[in-house]
Amino acid sequence: MKRFLPILFAGLTLFGCQKPAVKPDTLTEAQTTKYDVTFKVADFGSTVGNFNASTKSTMAVGDTLKNYADNLYYYVFSSTTGLLVKSISQNALTTGFGTITDQLPSGTYNVFMAASKGTLTLQAGNDYSVATYQATPWSDTFTKTFTLTVGTSAVTQSVRLDRALGGLEVTLTDAIPSTVAKISLVFEKDASSIYMKSGLPFLNANAGKDFTIASSDIGVKNKKFFMYIGNTSTMATVSIYAYDAGNNIIAQKRVGPVMVSRNQITLLSGSLLLKSSGDFTVNVNPTWGAGTTQNF
Repeated sequence: MKRFLPILFAGLTLFGCQKPAVKPDTLTEAQTTKYDVTFKVADFGSTVGNFNASTKSTMAVGDTLKNYADNLYYYVFSSTTGLLVKSISQNALTTGFGTITDQLPSGTYNVFMAASKGTLTLQAGNDYSVATYQATPWSDTFTKTFTLTVGTSAVTQSVRLDRALGGLEVTLTDAIPSTVAKISLVFEKDASSIYMKSGLPFLNANAGKDFTIASSDIGVKNKKFFMYIGNTSTMATVSIYAYDAGNNIIAQKRVGPVMVSRNQITLLSGSLLLKSSGDFTVNVNPTWGAGTTQNF
């Protein structure tokens, strides 16, 4: 089943002004002419699919940023010093969410933009080369880093924000017994943060997610459990646990190491609760669709 990546587009056009959140590092407002620029995340005009590999939907033209993100971030750095020039953030309740209006003097800048379903913490500091963003837990996130040149006339530039994370989905093929109260996934080498400039993860954290088992889940086969992964550069082991109502582990399995790549879902499928010599199956989906298979 083929799925399509949601693509976020932004245009840079002449527009009104907005006070910068951080003053320029080497320029003063009184001495420098500034030019109005606007970054606007446009409506979608293509067919897209849900991030979850188990479902698919079609969005019509007119789909907006709010379908894919609750927060929008804009960071500008000097291309010569690497210092932070300014930053602007919005949430879905902001009037005009999806349109960021700014003023910049003539020059060349490094721009980082991110749209996320959850809240990102951005650590820009005064050095673009080590600026990072992070979230606990990770949620669906789209980013782009690009160079912007502002001259003495209007600039028009299209920007595509690409999905920055990978996905891990575990399917338990055996029926869930009444003794199970919780399923936990642990990705044992996840990213605590991701560098804005390179997109590479900083690896020093285990990522875990708990899933409460409802009464309606009892007896269900092929139950799916999904989490976002920030480590898209190295392999890691996945641990799967089943807990009873007293928070005691009643079943567990370690899988891997497996690879989760950017804009890809790694699907793990197998039996956790039944005593079986059979292995799980690892299915890597390059574009949230069909992929190759190996056993673990």
